[in-house]
Amino acid sequence: MAKYLDVLVISGEVAFDRIGPAKHYFLSQRMPLYDMLSVTSDCILIIDAFNVVTYANTAFLEVEGLNSDDVIGKKISTLSLKMINEEIASALNNTNPGVTIVKELLINTHSEIQIFKVRIIGTVLHGGVTGLTIFFENITQKRLCQEKLKSSEQLYRAVVEDQTEFIIRYLPDRTVIFVNKAYCRAFGVEQDEIIGTVFTPPIPPREVKQINSLLSEITVDNPIVIIKNSVLMPNMTIGWHKWTNRGIFSDDGDLIDYQSVGRDITLNVESEKTQ
Repeated sequence: MAKYLDVLVISGEVAFDRIGPAKHYFLSQRMPLYDMLSVTSDCILIIDAFNVVTYANTAFLEVEGLNSDDVIGKKISTLSLKMINEEIASALNNTNPGVTIVKELLINTHSEIQIFKVRIIGTVLHGGVTGLTIFFENITQKRLCQEKLKSSEQLYRAVVEDQTEFIIRYLPDRTVIFVNKAYCRAFGVEQDEIIGTVFTPPIPPREVKQINSLLSEITVDNPIVIIKNSVLMPNMTIGWHKWTNRGIFSDDGDLIDYQSVGRDITLNVESEKTQ
C-alpha cells in the first residue's frame, strides 16, 4: 500500500501532510503531471527503454492526426510518424539518462511547413525504468520573425548605403556595429577596420567634454540630440559636421545602441563666417 501511495504522490494525484510520525494522505488539488503535459502547446512523446510509447500528449496526436490508442503501447519502429524521421530515430538510440540531444525538424502539416526544435531527454520513469522524453517545440513563427528581421536589416543596410549622409551605429560602450560607405569615404577608413572598435571620432579635445555631455542627455523621453561640431579631417583640415544622434531603446526602456547621422556643413559655416 505504501508503495502504491508513493506512486500516486509522484503522479500528482495524491498529496499528504505529516502529523507527527504519521502521514495523512488526501486527494491532491494539484494538476497531475500527465494532465499538465496534455495542455501544453509543445508536442510531447514519452517512450520506455524498449522504445515503446508510454505517453503522447494532445498536441502530438493532433499533429500526427492520430488517437492515443494508435500509438500508446506500440514500438516506435512499428509506427509511421511524421515527427520521427530517420535522424530523430537514430538519436533515440544514442540518448542516455541525464543526456539531452537537440535537433531541428521540418515537416509538412496540413499543406503548411512547420519547424520544430526537438529535445530528446534521457529520463528515469516510474519504478526506476529508463526511457526518453521528447519535446517538440514549434518554432515556425519564431523562425519567420527572424527571417523578416534579417530581411529588414538587409533592406536597412541597402538604403543607408545609398545615403550621402554619414551613418554610424554603436553600442552604449561605444563599440561600432555599423558604418555606411559615405562615412568610410569621408574619414578614409574601411568598414572592416572600424566595426568592432571603440568609436573615437576625430574631434578637437576642447569639444569632447561638451559633446559627451550632450549625448548623456539622450533618454527614452528625449531620444534625439542634434550636435554641430568641428572635426579633424584626414587631410588635416578642420571641417564642420552636423550630427543627429538617436538612442535606440528596448520596450523595457533599456538603451540598445546609438545611431548617428551626420552631414558636412563646412561650406555653410565658412559662408556664415565671411558674412
